[in-house]
Amino acid sequence: MTFVVPEERASAAGIGFAVWGLTNAVGPALAGVLIQNGSLELPLLLGAVAYASGGLAFGVGFRNISVRQPSSAEAARAL
Repeated sequence: MTFVVPEERASAAGIGFAVWGLTNAVGPALAGVLIQNGSLELPLLLGAVAYASGGLAFGVGFRNISVRQPSSAEAARAL
């Protein structure tokens, strides 16, 4: 949330939680269908590929963002 302006943090959090909730709802259902059809390893492989892809996308997406230290006023406000 450091990279999002304070006025947009609620929207950014909402989008993040919506994506998280959608994958938590769809993932187990998809894995159940795959396991029910006899593929025990495919859900694990798909999960590993999705995890690696997300990590790579995160790294690529944030590679040019520098971390700034908050000022003492911002740090005091956060408490």
